[in-house]
Amino acid sequence: MSITLLPVRLRLVSVPKQSLPLLTHPIIRNIFFTNGAARYHSSARPRFFNITENQLEVTIVLDMDSASKDFAPLLPFCPGMIICESVFTALQVDDVYGMEYSGQRIHDLSAALADAGISILYISTYQTDFILVKEKRIPLVIATLEQAHFLVSHPDPPFERSLLPPLIIPTATATPSSGTSHGPIDISPRDCHPDKWHDRLLRSDGLASSWGSMSSSPMLPMMRGDSEDGGPFLGMEDEATGLVSNDGERVAIWEVRKNVRKSVPDNDLRLVGLNRDYIDVWSISLVQALFYPETAQYADESPPPQLDPVQSLSSSRFISFTQFEDGVSLICDAALLRGFPEYAVNTFVKPVVIRCIQMDLTQYGLDKYGVVYSVSDPLVAQGINLLYLSTYRTANVLVRAHFISDATNGPG
Repeated sequence: MSITLLPVRLRLVSVPKQSLPLLTHPIIRNIFFTNGAARYHSSARPRFFNITENQLEVTIVLDMDSASKDFAPLLPFCPGMIICESVFTALQVDDVYGMEYSGQRIHDLSAALADAGISILYISTYQTDFILVKEKRIPLVIATLEQAHFLVSHPDPPFERSLLPPLIIPTATATPSSGTSHGPIDISPRDCHPDKWHDRLLRSDGLASSWGSMSSSPMLPMMRGDSEDGGPFLGMEDEATGLVSNDGERVAIWEVRKNVRKSVPDNDLRLVGLNRDYIDVWSISLVQALFYPETAQYADESPPPQLDPVQSLSSSRFISFTQFEDGVSLICDAALLRGFPEYAVNTFVKPVVIRCIQMDLTQYGLDKYGVVYSVSDPLVAQGINLLYLSTYRTANVLVRAHFISDATNGPG
């Protein structure tokens, strides 16, 4: 398994489903164009972009500059749209076993990070996996993974230095009641080589998440943070300040799985890759799938006269599209996939019927750690493989259709 820290700075955009048509232009712009150059040309390097729609919302993950330029100006016209204030970066996880052991991979990585009290988002794709973490947490994330014997490759030094805030590690961890700590160690960015992070952390009294405040880009106009006062994420700063050694904290992780509202949409999904060489062919099919699903669904048959497109497909559908430097991935209903030319779809791994278990995490917010682990652990224990897709408000667990009953009725 190889883990690579990508040179990307990302933001999350959450959009009410009914507002998606208002964002057609910026979404198309970010999928098919880079710096004004069409991505039909191989010289146009794609940025990281993910859009996932489920029953509750649409979440878009894209680079920070595009969020500011293309989406922030539309905030006044899209009630309920949220641009997350936090900046995220991505770790790309590649494994020779691919999807065959994806569940075990998700479990092992999320277990290590949960044990250090680090909240994560997880995105499974046809080609690889991505772990999204808040940018300011990168030193702790890398140190934690390396301590768990995962090797992490780093980007070019100029980008790496631009990410790192001063590293502040208390020599004695404060207790909640005392409100005090002793002698923070300030390590400047030039000293923040990963080996030094690891050594310093091991020499400290315990892993700490007090990395200091990082200078971030100015807050976007009308932007809402993930812990905005009065919002659904009030008071959810749950990332731990050290290893999860408190039994109460461990219980809290398991309470997430026990208490979340779950639903299983009636969609037969497929996971495929799209061949970027044929982007000029599948681009129209993708636009139809994202914005005109009723047209794509019945591309080769006549729709029934009583069809209500909004109620029949859009309200309950699941679709996820991810584009990054190394590939293009699509998860969608089998009916939508029929709208894509066969020669433009990569099926090196034979598509299987998969179902989605959707979990509403609105009450927990983005800072609740251990969610991915608490969801994956009981499934892996039952021998059920899985894929995982995080959105702003939900966890989406994808399993083979014939395991859906065991996955929903098993422990927890």
